[in-house]
Amino acid sequence: MWELTRLLGASPPSVSRLVDRLQALGFVERRPCPDSRREVMLGVTPASHTHLARVRERRDQLLLQALGDMPGHQRAALAEGLVCSKHRSGHRNSDR
Repeated sequence: MWELTRLLGASPPSVSRLVDRLQALGFVERRPCPDSRREVMLGVTPASHTHLARVRERRDQLLLQALGDMPGHQRAALAEGLVCSKHRSGHRNSDR
């Protein structure tokens, strides 16, 4: 969990509590580290993948509904703003 603590920039107790909650929900599992008895490895569960897929699906539905309710000229302005933002950030085309 040290690597996760470092990546999140959080304190070890905070990360431990977060992992405890995720484990209680069935989204994460702890496994012993084969290289060090002091370390714990974390793995995501199939339930976490299922939950994330449902959250993404709901997010997409809400976004499509909001865009569908938006007048055409506002959708065009939004699209133009997103393109400008993408170019300013230096973001290039990617698979995601």
